[in-house]
Amino acid sequence: MVRQLRPFPGMNRHKRWLLHLYYYGSLPYRRCAGWWRVVRSAAPVMILFYHRVADSVPNDWTMTNRQFVRQIDWLRQRFDLVSLAEAQRRIRSDGTKRPSVSITFDDGYQSVANATEVLSEFGFPATIFATVGWIDRSSSGSNYWNQWPSLTWAELRACMNQGMEIGAHSVSHPCLPTCSDSELAYELNDAKVLLEQQLGSEITSLSYPHGLYDDRVKRFVSAAGFRLGCTSVCGVNRHSFGSLELHRTEISGADDMAIFRRKLAGQYDWMGLWQRWQARKS
Repeated sequence: MVRQLRPFPGMNRHKRWLLHLYYYGSLPYRRCAGWWRVVRSAAPVMILFYHRVADSVPNDWTMTNRQFVRQIDWLRQRFDLVSLAEAQRRIRSDGTKRPSVSITFDDGYQSVANATEVLSEFGFPATIFATVGWIDRSSSGSNYWNQWPSLTWAELRACMNQGMEIGAHSVSHPCLPTCSDSELAYELNDAKVLLEQQLGSEITSLSYPHGLYDDRVKRFVSAAGFRLGCTSVCGVNRHSFGSLELHRTEISGADDMAIFRRKLAGQYDWMGLWQRWQARKS
C-alpha cells in the first residue's frame, strides 16, 4: 500500500536537515541529469495537485487566490502547462526539450472554480477529480473539510466548457485498499458511470482517495476502464512507473514561493522514494 504524506508543513527539524542534505548533496547529480535529459529531448514531466483555492478558512489544504495566481504566472514562464493526457503522452514518448507541468485538483470543492477561471484566462487545462457522492453537497459532518461545499453538476459542466477535464475520485472517498472486492467495484465503476452519464463525456482518469492504492486496487481501476491513475507520490514521472501510478507533487497552502520553486526543482522528490520504501514494508 502506498501512503499519502503531508510532511511539508510543520516538518520537524531532523527531516528538514535530511531534506537540505539530500538537496545540496544531490545537486551536482541532478543538474547533470537535467542537462542530459535536455540533450536527449527528455525534459521532466511533473503533475501538481491542489485541494482548495479560496481566501477563507486558511489551512494546509487551502491555497489563497493570490498565491495561486503567482504560482501559475511563475509556471507559465518556465514550463509547458499541459493536460493530463498530454503529460502521459510526453512521459511515454520521452521526447520534449521543455519541462512540462499538469495541474490537478482533488475532491471537487466549489472553490476550485476560482482557479479554473484563472487557468482559462491563460488558456491552460487542468483536471478536477470529483468525489461523486459529494457533488451538489452543501456541507455534511463536523470536520472542516466537510463544511466546504462541493461543485454542482452544473458547475462541473461549466468547468468542462472552460477546457477543464473531469476525472473520478471514487464515490465516497474511502481508503480503497481496505475495501472489499464488491466495495471497490462500486467505488470505481459507479463513479465512472455516473460521471459519464451526467457529463456526457468519457472519464478516463482517477485520483486515488487519500493517495492510497495497491496492486489489487490497480487491477480494479484498470478493469473499470480508467487509463490513468494519479497517486500522491512526489516527484517527476518516468515511463517505467506505468499509467496507473502517475506521480504528483502536492502544493500546500503553507507553501510560499520559495518552497514552491524548490518543489518544482525537485527538492522534495526524496519523499517519493520514502513513500515507495514504506509501500514495500506494508
